[in-house]
Formats: sequence, C-alpha cells, structure tokens
Amino acid sequence: MADGRLRARLRATWIDRWVVLELGVAAGLAWFIAGMVLGQTNAFFAPAAAVLVVGGSIGRQLRQTVELIAGVTVGLILADGLVHLIGRGPIQLAVVVVLAAGLALLVSGGKMLLNQATTTAVLIVALYPSANAGIFYERWLDALIGAGVALGVRAVVVPFLPLALRRATGVLRASLADAFDGANAGLRAADQPVTRDAAARLESAQTVLRDLAEETGRLAKVVSIAVARHRTRQILAGVEAKLPHLGSALTHAHLALRAEADELPAKVPDDLVDAVSALAHASDELVESLLRPAGSAKESPGPPPEHRLAGVSPPVAEHVRSAAGELARAAAPSGV
Repeated sequence: MADGRLRARLRATWIDRWVVLELGVAAGLAWFIAGMVLGQTNAFFAPAAAVLVVGGSIGRQLRQTVELIAGVTVGLILADGLVHLIGRGPIQLAVVVVLAAGLALLVSGGKMLLNQATTTAVLIVALYPSANAGIFYERWLDALIGAGVALGVRAVVVPFLPLALRRATGVLRASLADAFDGANAGLRAADQPVTRDAAARLESAQTVLRDLAEETGRLAKVVSIAVARHRTRQILAGVEAKLPHLGSALTHAHLALRAEADELPAKVPDDLVDAVSALAHASDELVESLLRPAGSAKESPGPPPEHRLAGVSPPVAEHVRSAAGELARAAAPSGV
C-alpha cells in the first residue's frame, strides 16, 4: 500500500512538472534581472514576488492574478511607508496588518488580495531590520520585476498538448476496444464468462479514464492564464467537459453487460448486439476526437444511433439507452 501511495505521488509530481518548471524559471529570471542586470544590492523581493505570483495564479483566471499582484504591491508599499514612520514591533506589526487588510478589502473585497497584502506586509515588517534605513524603493521595483516575470513565464512556459496526454487517450482507446470486442464476442456466442469478463474490463477502463481526467485537470490549471496557449485551453476545456459524460456512459455499459451476463439467454437479441457495437464505435470516436481543436473539420463524433432493443430485458435496455444518451451529450458541440 505504501508503494502504491508513493507511485501515486510520483505520478502526481510528474504531472505537475510544468508548475515546478515555471516556479524555477520565474525565480531565476527575476533574480537575474533585478540583481545582475539592474545591479540591485538585495534582490530578494524580485524572486519572492515571482514565486508568489506563479504559485498563487495556478488554476486562476487573469483577473484573480491581477488581484494577487495588487495584493503584493499594496502590502509592500504600505508596510514600507508605515515602518519608516512608526518603526517596528508587535504593536506596529498589528497596525500594519490591520491597515493592509482594510485597504485590500476596500479596494477589492477579494480574499486573494487580502491574503497577499497582509502576508507581504508581515514579511516587510519582520524581515527588514530598522525604520531608520528609510523607504526601500528598490523593493517596489523588485516586486514589479517579479510580478512581470511571473506573468511572462505563466503566459509562455506552459505545455502544448504533451505526449503523455496523447498516450493516455491512446491507452484509453485500446482499453475500450479490448472490452467492447470481448463484449461483442460474448454476446454473439451467448457466452456468460466472456461477457462477464468484458464487463469487468470495461469497469477497469474507467481507471484509465480517471487518470486522463486528472492529468487534463492539472494541465488546465497550468494554462489558465497562458495567453499564448488559447487553443490548448480550448482543447482542455472540451476534454474536461466530455470526460464525465464518457465515464457515465461506460458505467451504464458495464452495468448493462453485467446484468445481461447474469441472465444470459441462449440467443442474445440482435438489437442488443448492434447497440453494444454502436456504443463501442461512438466511444472510440469520442476519445479519438478529444484532442482535436475546436472548429476542426472533424471536431466531434455524432451520437450513437438509437435501437429499439426488442426482446432485451428492461434493466439492460435502460442502461444501454442511458449510455447512448451520455455519449450523445458528450458529442454535442458544447460538451454538455
């Protein structure tokens, strides 16, 4: 079990590798610009602001990211000015935090700005040793450099559609093909063990689907404000919208096969065999279409055809119709 958790954490870390890369690039570049290009004597706040903005903007929209930057700026300037006027100490720190929080709420009312303004104010009051040293205008410049670098990195240093995502869709297609092929073989031969095994494989394929959904969600957070990756954001949004419907369709298909296997007649109705074949084809087309950009010539598959399901037991027929309905919703242009 411990090995399983370790593998899961390693996999999650690998999926988040773009976040790690963005943090490192932003911190190093901000330090280089502030410390080496501009010759700042203490360029601490440039990489600190860059890391704050990159880490805080993951999964957030541009407006929230701007709010984050505003919070850093408000806390920095307010704390610098007040430390210069009233000095340092527990009471002064409390006053600075109260004023930073009040100003943040007055300007925006958002928790993002509130948290960053107060955190930055605490850093300034606690880290800088003396009110006699004056207002550190360099820190203001450092904060602007760090925020600008972070925005640039978040806009550019992001993945296209990585090979791992394409491989995941390929694995899902192979898993579904294997399960549905077994289902067709079991139904045509009225073979209970083969049909039951196909139902189990169809259930197992949902683990692959969940892995695909997890990677898609993490990538969508990374590219949330990446202006240079508008198409990637569109594709990932489409995948996130379609996968829940595909998951529901697979659940219903699995339940239909399991119910049919439990009471398998000597001759399975042709309508059921045809319906399962249609579900297999529609599912494969849907997965194959996931990584196509919106507006492409072959963007989404059509819904599976309807079948009368004559002679099929009501529970099985209901699950088959529900699976077809979920695939039809996933195939819709909006993904709903």
